[in-house]
Amino acid sequence: MTSRTSDDFKDVPLSPPLQDASRSEYAAWKAKKIMAALRQTEDRTAMIPADEVWERFEKR
Repeated sequence: MTSRTSDDFKDVPLSPPLQDASRSEYAAWKAKKIMAALRQTEDRTAMIPADEVWERFEKR
């Protein structure tokens, strides 16, 4: 399995489409975002360890 980086998912916007997006545009965005997240979980070595994530939140 190849290692993935955040660059592999840079084309998936985190925020939903604009307010005037149609239901089908919103559904397509949502499906793309979910599928990218699922692909990302296939290689757990590319994931940020949970303790590092919590440290980032604690520093805020």
